[in-house]
Amino acid sequence: MIHQKQRAISPFPNFNNLTFTVRKATVYAAAFLIATDAVAHSSDGSVLVLTCTRVIAVIGCSTSNISSRLKSKFPTSTNNCIGPENVTASSTTIISVNKLVILAHTWYNAFYHLTTEAISRLMILHELILFDPDIYILLQYPVYTKSAKELLELLGIADHRVIYYSSQMEGSTLFRANIIFIPRGINCGGAPPGLLEQIHVKALSPSMIGKIPPKPYLSLPLPTAQVGRENTPILRKGSFRVKNGPIILISRSITRSRRIHNEIDILRFLAAEYTEIPLVIFYGNNSLVDTIALFNSARVLVAPHGAGQVHILWMRPGTVMIEISPRNNYNGCYQAIATYRQILTVIYIDATATAGSALKVDMKIFKDLFNQAMIGRY
Repeated sequence: MIHQKQRAISPFPNFNNLTFTVRKATVYAAAFLIATDAVAHSSDGSVLVLTCTRVIAVIGCSTSNISSRLKSKFPTSTNNCIGPENVTASSTTIISVNKLVILAHTWYNAFYHLTTEAISRLMILHELILFDPDIYILLQYPVYTKSAKELLELLGIADHRVIYYSSQMEGSTLFRANIIFIPRGINCGGAPPGLLEQIHVKALSPSMIGKIPPKPYLSLPLPTAQVGRENTPILRKGSFRVKNGPIILISRSITRSRRIHNEIDILRFLAAEYTEIPLVIFYGNNSLVDTIALFNSARVLVAPHGAGQVHILWMRPGTVMIEISPRNNYNGCYQAIATYRQILTVIYIDATATAGSALKVDMKIFKDLFNQAMIGRY
């Protein structure tokens, strides 16, 4: 049960020697922490959890100095407890539950980060959350709310168990629980393949929930763009080659950055040269269930760099992803997922485009790359 009320609160404790950062850690670190009688507050998308003895910061993508951000956000005090008897003149809204899992932190309002960094962290405690209906989830309010709710529903989590944090609540709301679970933080795009695999299998087959043993909490280093190797397929020796399914082209809106300016040229080429292979244009307006089914059937994906590429999580080993990216915006995040999924990756770099501009493909180069990637796949 969720309780919400206005109440005066005590100052946050002295930050000297109390800050504990939860982010990418060594293989010997715990997968999650448990804090009792604790309060959570989100600052700039990063979550701070407070107990009577410690401030725990879950920072995700943020690289700002933790101590400075804490001290600028909250007053310090020599009193190291947050009991209701130690109050200040200021008041705030406190949302209280018995048990709470903290998933919100930087960038989780975007679907790619939500899936690979928030939902992946959720998988650490997924079976416990399903077992105990008294556990709620704190999640930053996502831009793609419908898809987020659909994904959680596929994983067996009803929307009423999610407490959405929004920027409007910044500085005025605390989330208090008798027990707070804090999954270990994940750097941007650094989701461990063991956790991604659980999302993949459980979302594709909800009947498998509760039957998949947790895999080791492994990390996968991100590949980086190599000078002199642009527009070169990243091949895997002996990899299986899928010979069925459609070619999918992700089409970004004309108002969005990184749309493909000469997308029609790519479509004409594919329609003319690969007449026997179905061609699907993906606009991102399908239900998540239909999207998962579509990408799980794919043979090849052609995509401008963007959130839609996260759906390679549903693709089969031996398929192909051709990513079209501006030089200064290529970060290898989707390549990391493709490597884990055993998907052939082809990176086409538009050296003239920027992160905020449209992309243009040299069709001669693109045709050569595409034809090479299709060898043995039709």
